Amino acid sequence: MTKLIYLAAPYSDPDAAVCEERTAQASRAAALLMSHYGLVVFSPITHGHFVAPHLPVKLAVSHEFWMEQCLPVLAKCDELFVLRLPGWDRSAGVKHEWDFAVRNNLPIRTVDFFGQATTPMADFNLHLPRDFS
Repeated sequence: MTKLIYLAAPYSDPDAAVCEERTAQASRAAALLMSHYGLVVFSPITHGHFVAPHLPVKLAVSHEFWMEQCLPVLAKCDELFVLRLPGWDRSAGVKHEWDFAVRNNLPIRTVDFFGQATTPMADFNLHLPRDFS
């Protein structure tokens, strides 16, 4: 059976162009993981970015709302992959997902993937347990 992967990545930024680029990077990484590695991937950034414009603004910008949507999916996943885009280590959402994975004994891997020119050799590193603070 194929593993179900939750692909976390930073998203929020005051600059809308940064959010757009992060969405594009997460979508490319998800496609790479699906097509080259045969994984089943849920990318909350990809999903949420295109759903948010159809929500009431109060919900669309609510961190709590998005965690209520995302954590039940993460609970069903086999592993958490964290896409190490710039700002990943300062992202409140990634920290929340990371802490959830730790509490629920989900393996955590980090993925280094930058740029539009992708290859099947994305850098996967099994992250040794550490405090994400």
